[in-house]
Amino acid sequence: MAKLGIKFPGSELDGREIPLNPGGELRIGRIAGNDLVLLDKMVSRTHAVIAGGPQGYVLTDLGSSVGTFINGTKVSLPVVLAEGDEIKIGEAVLCVRLEVSVPIPPKAVEVVAVADFAVPEVM
Repeated sequence: MAKLGIKFPGSELDGREIPLNPGGELRIGRIAGNDLVLLDKMVSRTHAVIAGGPQGYVLTDLGSSVGTFINGTKVSLPVVLAEGDEIKIGEAVLCVRLEVSVPIPPKAVEVVAVADFAVPEVM
């Protein structure tokens, strides 16, 4: 399952992980009613949202006054999140951890052919 790791020094949220719902939304802001409440004066009341959809998880800034940043770049349009992205909202940094399915190579299998016909004897 995808999740966000929270780095928010001085907050009870520091070090916690928040799961992301593949078909849902995670609303982030400063006031109660958001799914993730960041008590920081740099965070807007309703700051940003992460929505899971067919293209992956998309981060949208909701017109915050200070802005939302991914890997140091200010977000102006919705952005599809990638493994390891760091979202900065106020003093909080949210680290994106996506479930990545890695194909497991098949084990080596010894194939033994079995013939269903009779082999004539050589004389």
